[in-house]
Amino acid sequence: MSNKKIGIGGLGRGINQIFNTTETVHENTNDSDIILVHVMDIKANQHQPRKKFNEDSLKELANSIKNQGIVQPLIVRPYEGSEHIKYEIVAGERRFRAAKMAGINEVPVIVRDYTDTEAMTIALIENLQREDLNAIDEAEALNQLRIVHNLSQEELAEKIGKSRSNVANTLRLLSLPENIKRMIVNNEIKAGHGRALLCITNPHDQQFLCSSIIEHSLSVREVEKALDYWKEHGSFPAELMQNYIAPKKKEKKENTEICQAIKNIDVKLKDIFHKKATIKGTEDKGSIKINYKNKDELLYILSVLSIESKEID
Repeated sequence: MSNKKIGIGGLGRGINQIFNTTETVHENTNDSDIILVHVMDIKANQHQPRKKFNEDSLKELANSIKNQGIVQPLIVRPYEGSEHIKYEIVAGERRFRAAKMAGINEVPVIVRDYTDTEAMTIALIENLQREDLNAIDEAEALNQLRIVHNLSQEELAEKIGKSRSNVANTLRLLSLPENIKRMIVNNEIKAGHGRALLCITNPHDQQFLCSSIIEHSLSVREVEKALDYWKEHGSFPAELMQNYIAPKKKEKKENTEICQAIKNIDVKLKDIFHKKATIKGTEDKGSIKINYKNKDELLYILSVLSIESKEID
């Protein structure tokens, strides 16, 4: 199998062209540009912004590849850091991982002579265009692009087609402590929670509110409400978090271990009082409730309990 080396052709080196490289490559690609390469000859991109790949999503893609093959070739560049590895992925690592999961030995690739900066830029942009990239990985990718190309937030926003406020709010997440960033990556809290937590300058209060978000399943709106109180009072007492923000109502779970004796009593009460009585609790603690709708029903209940009812009569 020949490893045909493809030049960049008409693709320029300017930053505007680099930011549009992914589309340009496929528009200018002929079938003759595509070669098959063994998966063992390829390594992942060291600049891959995606730190965590969804296993379920990869399995779905692997099944699709088994049935239909790889529709879109990977973009790779020559790699000289190892005698065993011939290429480094520039774009398409998710397809590469899924192909290996599917047991595919050879994958279609397009070889390009990209510089480190170009390869990193293409990898970052490809992932930024995906909707399932978590907010922290997205923020780190944006920050890398901004630094490498010496861009302002406004210039970066223009290059990637997003609003300046969106870029600014995403980049702000990088200021969060590492443990809170991990929570966002692991989907324990949302990016909106993270941005709200940035308003707190006291690390202790920040961690306290973060824990409360998880413990009480607080929405972003509820967190903002708590922050309004914090701005006024400067703290989050534990009793405040319990009373000021009402925890989510949890469905009451029926006690599946009520002793049989209590069940038997409940049946007898319903027989005696025509289904108007019920017992709740255990042998040690609980309550008995008997309902009545009129005077006759009340008198009947009193007679069963051997209670004098002359005053009612």
